[in-house]
Amino acid sequence: MGPRATEGQLQAEVICAASLSQRMHPDDLELMEQVIAWGLMPEFPEIGRSAWVKLIHPFEAPCGQGTQVIRSLKLKGVGLRDHRGGMHYPSNTVYRRPDAHLGIDEDGVFCEVWSAPAPMGALALNRAIVEYTTARELCAVGPISEVPLFVYRYTKLEGFRDDSGSVSDLAVLVAGLPTDSPVRADNLVHYAKQSPSVQAALRGWARAQTGDGEFDWAGAQLALWGDYGKRLREFHGCGFYRHNAHASNLGLGAHGIFLVDLDSTRYKLDCPPRTRALQAVRDAATGVFHVIADTVRSGELRSVEHAMSIHRMLVNAFLRSYFPEVPTRAFEDLEADTGLLTSTLWEKWDRGTFRPSGWAQGISGKVGVENPAKIEYQQFMTERYAYMTQGLDIPALVCKLMPGLARISSLSTNAYEVGGANSVEVSEAADEFLRRRQGANHP
Repeated sequence: MGPRATEGQLQAEVICAASLSQRMHPDDLELMEQVIAWGLMPEFPEIGRSAWVKLIHPFEAPCGQGTQVIRSLKLKGVGLRDHRGGMHYPSNTVYRRPDAHLGIDEDGVFCEVWSAPAPMGALALNRAIVEYTTARELCAVGPISEVPLFVYRYTKLEGFRDDSGSVSDLAVLVAGLPTDSPVRADNLVHYAKQSPSVQAALRGWARAQTGDGEFDWAGAQLALWGDYGKRLREFHGCGFYRHNAHASNLGLGAHGIFLVDLDSTRYKLDCPPRTRALQAVRDAATGVFHVIADTVRSGELRSVEHAMSIHRMLVNAFLRSYFPEVPTRAFEDLEADTGLLTSTLWEKWDRGTFRPSGWAQGISGKVGVENPAKIEYQQFMTERYAYMTQGLDIPALVCKLMPGLARISSLSTNAYEVGGANSVEVSEAADEFLRRRQGANHP
């Protein structure tokens, strides 16, 4: 398939096209390109830069040794739905994500890292290529991720300049999804807040995964987080790692969850040998953090009986799926660390220390009316803050889980030497990072 010009407000051409894309019906191709070009208004299910298109003609796609049916498309980078529901063209305005991650440098030293800046409501071409190639490799193994179909480049929009001074064209990543609905795992975690149509889709997914006729929030969470542990292990087994994958990065499909938004993925082989295992352990620690943090904030968890016991079951479901060959007794020491983290977060949100949604307007009002683009950025960024664990030192909290997970991983037979992390060295590195962290926060 050669380059093809779109017709509409914006112009774009094809950069990558999977052979699988030839199975798409012409009507769906035309609909997709009209949305990319803004000949039709994109449908954004949530705040952010990913639009969604339901296919008129679903089609089968290979999935490891089997197949799955692609029922809808994710179009990432086509523009922005802001915190007020407004729709905007893709822009090269810089957006800096407000959350830091725990990182590991080439010497195995723990450090704080930040997500790379991104264009506002858009996707840099180099990041689109990363997501496309990562998903292609994962789909060759099984139903692990979204299915890559196209990368488009906007031909008339000014490129995005990153912090190094490099300029990348603005692009759209088109991925196939095995679902009739754009629901993701964060919708399931916060089920009560969803619209009736979204709740219906979530109940359908839960019934298919658990076999229960009646929707049970706790049972659905066990299926969700247990499947995430399995998917993360498969992801690492393919040679990848990433700093973060919270519930909004997990799609809900017929085969369980699948990974989406893979543009931050990296190859473990690009790391020094001594740090490859640490990257996987850190990803597992981040997974544990999100099992705890995402569900503690859910009103559903707080409304059920024996909430803390259910919470422990969710953490165990993730860990046992990621480390299925490790004896149960090996997890006992880690339970103290995860229990302390749960108590810490439970207390934080009981006291309401996260930013309320009104905080976004309060901050953005201080920017000044002379720069509308900056106001738009601030409003979007601060609205994102309202949904995050504001007021918490997330790198430090994830770091505290690292020694216990390193001990468990030393008993693992996972691919790419996940069990290669030296638990003594990890404990020393964690202690040093926390000392530096405490010194920086309390001079």
